[in-house]
Amino acid sequence: MIPKFRAWDRNNNNMILPDKLAYVNFAEELVGEIFSENTMVGYGFSDVILMQSTGLKDTNGVEIFDGDLIQLFNGDVGKVSYNKILAFWEVQFNNGELNLNDIIYFGGEVIGNIYEDKHLLEE
Repeated sequence: MIPKFRAWDRNNNNMILPDKLAYVNFAEELVGEIFSENTMVGYGFSDVILMQSTGLKDTNGVEIFDGDLIQLFNGDVGKVSYNKILAFWEVQFNNGELNLNDIIYFGGEVIGNIYEDKHLLEE
């Protein structure tokens, strides 16, 4: 699988979607956004927050990324993140966490992300 990313632009408070990311250069810590047909804009890693795709989709077929907010059938909302110690994607809730694969199996949908929809975690 080829890693897929999106990026949150800290300076302009907007999401750069995967189809607009021209490149991610980890060696030079640069990200390139396709701004128009003939124009590309570069950002340093300090200007963006990279979010990797989990490679999974929710019950509606929406691709799930690091930082997404997932809502379960019972109304609980949790944040998607990578557990580096256990080496798997999980969804963190106020009362614990679940493996992302379990969320997909039992049903959950992306309702936003932690940068554009912070208020959803507070509700």
